Amino acid sequence: MSASNSAALLASLLLANRLFARFGVPTMVLALAVVYLAGFAVLALGASSFAALLGFRFVQMVWVNGVWITGWQALFNVVPAERRTRTRTFMDGGPLQLGVVAAGALLILADRVLAVSHLYVVAAGAAGLAVWSMWRARRAYGRALTEALRVGNPDVFRPEEEPFGGFRGDADAHARVVAGTADPDPAVRRVSVEVLADTATPDAVPALVRALGDADPQVRGAAVRGLVRGGDPSGVEATRSLHHDPDPRVRARAAGALPDDPETVAVLEEMWRDPRPEYRAAAIEVLGRAGRDHDHALTALADPAPSVRRAAAEALAASHPDRSVAPLVAALVGALSRPELEAGALVVLSGIPGTLPATLRTYARDRVELAGRYHRLWLAVRADPDDRMGLLAHAVRHRTVTLALSALRAVAQNGDPAAMALAIDNLASRDQAQRANALETLEAVGEREVVRPLLAVWDGSPARSTVGGDAIAELLHDPDSWLRACAALAAGSQPDGDLTPALEELARSDPEPLVREAATVTWRGGTVETRSTLSLLERVVFLRKVQLFEQLSPADLKHIAEVASEHAFPDGEVIAEQGEAGDELHIVVSGAIRVVMGRDGAGHEVARRAPGECVGEMAIISEESRMASLVCSGPVRTLSLDGPRFQRILRERPDASLRVMRVLCDRLREAELEDPAEQRPT
Repeated sequence: MSASNSAALLASLLLANRLFARFGVPTMVLALAVVYLAGFAVLALGASSFAALLGFRFVQMVWVNGVWITGWQALFNVVPAERRTRTRTFMDGGPLQLGVVAAGALLILADRVLAVSHLYVVAAGAAGLAVWSMWRARRAYGRALTEALRVGNPDVFRPEEEPFGGFRGDADAHARVVAGTADPDPAVRRVSVEVLADTATPDAVPALVRALGDADPQVRGAAVRGLVRGGDPSGVEATRSLHHDPDPRVRARAAGALPDDPETVAVLEEMWRDPRPEYRAAAIEVLGRAGRDHDHALTALADPAPSVRRAAAEALAASHPDRSVAPLVAALVGALSRPELEAGALVVLSGIPGTLPATLRTYARDRVELAGRYHRLWLAVRADPDDRMGLLAHAVRHRTVTLALSALRAVAQNGDPAAMALAIDNLASRDQAQRANALETLEAVGEREVVRPLLAVWDGSPARSTVGGDAIAELLHDPDSWLRACAALAAGSQPDGDLTPALEELARSDPEPLVREAATVTWRGGTVETRSTLSLLERVVFLRKVQLFEQLSPADLKHIAEVASEHAFPDGEVIAEQGEAGDELHIVVSGAIRVVMGRDGAGHEVARRAPGECVGEMAIISEESRMASLVCSGPVRTLSLDGPRFQRILRERPDASLRVMRVLCDRLREAELEDPAEQRPT
């Protein structure tokens, strides 16, 4: 007992977690039944010496106390919290007690009826049954993990082929919906036309044609969809009136209703060349679907606007639900070798069911290797408190996660695609339990050769793998220009001068201006902070610490830094007046801004915004006049975004939108604390 307990302690400390990570929790629980089966099988075959009994008993006790008990308890984590206690109680009070009774009965029989050899045969049979049962449980564990993820991340909006199909047989309901298309309330008209578009009955055509002239673009768009779905020639022809509609999606849908008409082709081509991304996205949504124009959609995967890239990926994925069109698949696989097309092509390929081509599996292995390299580099720089090193760590981490996700998506179709997609989505969850379930789901249902090396990316790792200077030296020669620029900037935080030759070379000959700028500043011994205005890199370093943008990628931060305008204000200057149009968001870089209820800087101060905080977002989102004046407290430097650009950031980046909502909630709590007696709407 002393020896087995000591060995079990060592196994739990040094071995159990490695076994769980390598083979999975259910497999290690299954291993106990295998130990029983092997032991009783050997004994049943006649090798029933004292040494054999002692050896198997020792292995069984060590495994139970050192590995099995932890794994067995972990299995219950996939049971929803509200049922977990009941499930454990049932297992302990039901099957466990029945097993004790059966074992006691077997021992009585062995003492009075059975020979010892017969006992071993019966026990081996029971162990075989346990192996079979646990094998079934092991296979079900992956499905249970997926269900646990769904419980933590529930679906609300599910696609239905005919959500209002039952209305066709209800004359009264249909008449009410038709009447609703002329209601003064635009919300009622929207719902009514959407319902008619989904039912697409012949007697709905007149109401849908009338809706083409509605003032609300959502109503017009739904009317086009319903007329196309119904297929009535006169109704489809009526959509021609919207070929110059001011709303891009309505215009594109109307043009798509007549796919072979030269006029409609010209409309879509004009929209495709439009400098506004919403027009290009609407055009590609129509051009790329149903296999009409793969060339345009493939080109759009490299569009600078995320909304256009997303529309292209969705259009290509929807154009062919299977792999019957080999040229499209071949074109997408070829696009993986082009960095500007890689992300979009992978999204489309990962959504097409079927056997993956060998090229895609090779691509996944390459991404696993690269992700491992960048993960090791991230470990080397992540703990440094310097802001410049923080930016480098953020950039390396983003690169690591991007590569790891690309590898996972590339092999998602080889396992359970739905479970893989759900697990990948939950890797970014703020809930630690959800992330743990996601990792275990990937291991259970994914391709282990790809998944296992990537678990460390999200599962935590020991401290630094190399010293920071060595990692920076390696990153100074990285193929990614953004990583080279961040490494050149971070090199200034290193006390030794071993990086000087590399910085000098980058400053003189790197093809990217941003890299040359960062290397020059660091090489000459200065810092970007000494400049009278903020450089692009310093803006990025600063924006990474702003709450609104802390979840954005380095590339997104760079784009925001490029379009932000810098302002310097003296002490006491009124930046914005209460009551004027709020068309600019200000991010405080230095100094402080007083939020004052009153004009000309006089009035009651309700808040004060410090460096890293923003002010003005409420007026932009509500599109109403400012509720307070903004007054400088001391010299103030800001980065500012105009209203249209800030709104586009919120539309294109949901993470930033969620952050804005949290900031607005903080503002409400702040207002309540300022004057709790005053009743304010929540």
